[in-house]
Amino acid sequence: MIKHFTLTLILTFFFSSSLLAECSKTEILQFIELGFSKAEIKQICRDESITFEEDLDQDTESNPTIETPSQSEVSSGDQQKETQAASVSKEVKETKEKSTFKEYLDIVTFGVFDDDEEESEEKTAVEKLKQVEEPKQAVSADTSAAKERRHQIIFEIGGLNGVYNLKSDDEIVKEYSGQLDHELSGGLFVISYQYKFDSNMVVGVGYQAYKLEGESERITRTFTTPDGSANFDMSLKLKTHELEGSGLLGLVGYEGRITDSIEIIPQLRIGIANKVSLTRSLYFSTNVPTADITPEVREEYSETGSTFGVALPIVYRFGTFGLGLSLYALASGFEYDGDSTKEEVRTTAGGQLFFGNKF
Repeated sequence: MIKHFTLTLILTFFFSSSLLAECSKTEILQFIELGFSKAEIKQICRDESITFEEDLDQDTESNPTIETPSQSEVSSGDQQKETQAASVSKEVKETKEKSTFKEYLDIVTFGVFDDDEEESEEKTAVEKLKQVEEPKQAVSADTSAAKERRHQIIFEIGGLNGVYNLKSDDEIVKEYSGQLDHELSGGLFVISYQYKFDSNMVVGVGYQAYKLEGESERITRTFTTPDGSANFDMSLKLKTHELEGSGLLGLVGYEGRITDSIEIIPQLRIGIANKVSLTRSLYFSTNVPTADITPEVREEYSETGSTFGVALPIVYRFGTFGLGLSLYALASGFEYDGDSTKEEVRTTAGGQLFFGNKF
């Protein structure tokens, strides 16, 4: 309807005009833009000799902004491209706006906030996950460590003391009773394996060995012959060359705590079939010319039996490693009861350095 109305106006214009013979190029192009056909344009312009291709090519060269019919046909595809381009430009614009906002935020906050928010959130999530998992791992590690630390290898080395005592009712020997007593000293080492139960009760097995020695002063006494005609001197000296023992032991005790790092482990230790030996010498000297005596009497004794000891290790714990002092009282040695004389040589007590490692 609009097309025919426009055609009527144009025909009226051309018929009323004084120049009806021919249309200008601009007018022909305008007719083409309005959608008139070639026949209609020739009719309007009253010129059958119009060549549209030449005019169109020339006009395209002179005015490249004007579309040809073929360009009109593909304009719908261009519109889609333009829509996509607009969408892309919108995204670019939004990205630029966000970037500008971040730059502004960095300036205001002196760069406190990270540019990559997603990465920051991921790191935060990972950190939170680690915080949740670490206590679980610590608990499991502590639990496993507690189980592993029930076992312990212990090495103790240090000093041990002993004593020699002599008591006699013999007419001559009693003059020396208590005068030949002397102290013994030496070393002791113990190596043991110990296991702790849930109740903190400790049991274990080990090996112990000790060796002591000592001697008395030379004691001189003056005696009178039975008839009272003369006096003579006699001196005695007693030397313990060695009192030694060795063998297996079993132990039972309890592990208590003074502080988180300090342990006290009282124990009862029993030596099982320990071999104990004694070597000693008695030295004589007198001014009686006719006396027939041996200047030295050397004696050796040996037996196998049990030993009894009480140990009190006090340990400072460095993680699994323990360092401390062990007080040790040990009953081991020999006793001899004669008709009128009693002789005793035995161990007493000592202190050892304690080295232990739990696993």
